[in-house]
Amino acid sequence: MKKYYHAAWDKDVPSIMEFGLRPGPDGCVYMAGPLPAHAMQFLAIRGGPTDWQLDEDGKWQPFQTKCEKMYVFTIYKDDIEENKLHESFDHSPRFFQEDTESVYYDDAIPPECCNLEYEFDMEHLMS
Repeated sequence: MKKYYHAAWDKDVPSIMEFGLRPGPDGCVYMAGPLPAHAMQFLAIRGGPTDWQLDEDGKWQPFQTKCEKMYVFTIYKDDIEENKLHESFDHSPRFFQEDTESVYYDDAIPPECCNLEYEFDMEHLMS
């Protein structure tokens, strides 16, 4: 059975468990494969989890927070609508391993389709 992976920082897991994977500002949920590590690469490249704070001028500014763990959700292709799943061209294929698959889903993925299967302690990954 075909499956895709979505990596998330520890702070985002409770929301995913309750609401599922919600589209970002571009209206998409991104996934990768064929291994969980492929999704982890995309998340790690973006850096640690981002929060927002007001600066002295009253403008919202992003800042990275420390994370303890990275989690990977498995999404089975049979559990989502195939017509909403598309190949993603949001990255340079030369930067990633040759077998990396990148897809996007143009809708939310409900929590019952988000199978939390992997947990990685960042301290052990970085040492």
